[in-house]
Amino acid sequence: MRRRDFIAGLGAAAWPLAARAQQPDKVRRIGVLMGFSEQDSEARRWVAAFERKLAELGWKEGVDLRIEYRWRGNSPDRLGAHATDIVNLNPDAILVTNPPTLAFASTATRTIPIIFANVTSASLERHHDNVTGIIAVEPQVAEKWVSVLKELVPRIEGVGFLNARTSTPKDFFQHIEAATVSHGLKLVPTDAFGPTLDATIAQFAAEPNGGLVVMPSFISRSQVA
Repeated sequence: MRRRDFIAGLGAAAWPLAARAQQPDKVRRIGVLMGFSEQDSEARRWVAAFERKLAELGWKEGVDLRIEYRWRGNSPDRLGAHATDIVNLNPDAILVTNPPTLAFASTATRTIPIIFANVTSASLERHHDNVTGIIAVEPQVAEKWVSVLKELVPRIEGVGFLNARTSTPKDFFQHIEAATVSHGLKLVPTDAFGPTLDATIAQFAAEPNGGLVVMPSFISRSQVA
């Protein structure tokens, strides 16, 4: 499934106060906490798909609906402040887009409905009854990533794992570590937000028989793009 279609399909779920709860002359408000840069073209497509689905459900921006977006920008550190800002607006629902945004939003409120996209079951630990959504990736898939590398490159000796300390659940690292051990491979974890990222990847690439696994997160993807 393409991710923009995934977000589009979230339109119904992302609006728990949809037609069954519409009230005449009342403007509803959705807060959207985006774990991406506003310049991210794919994220902009997700937003367009989300808004298009809401329009199909009969909601009109500026008429009976107002959407408040807060974007990560160039630093994940802004997400906490953005989550608080959205909660202070007292929206009818909050849409979050990955594990970090879910963590910040669920910390900021236990009463406003939070709908998540693109998270894992590991990200849902210790969250509350106001949280619901769709799970995109399970940690066990990390073992498959290593297996695929081994099939593609039978002589592979080392696996670089590009991840992000702020958005990679520990379960993913545990599974990829177990997979490399079972295949007799060396694991080289690399922080996607580290100051020596380019040099670390270049050093790893200089060694023969290596393969790189990129953790699907907003930070890792932005650093590789």
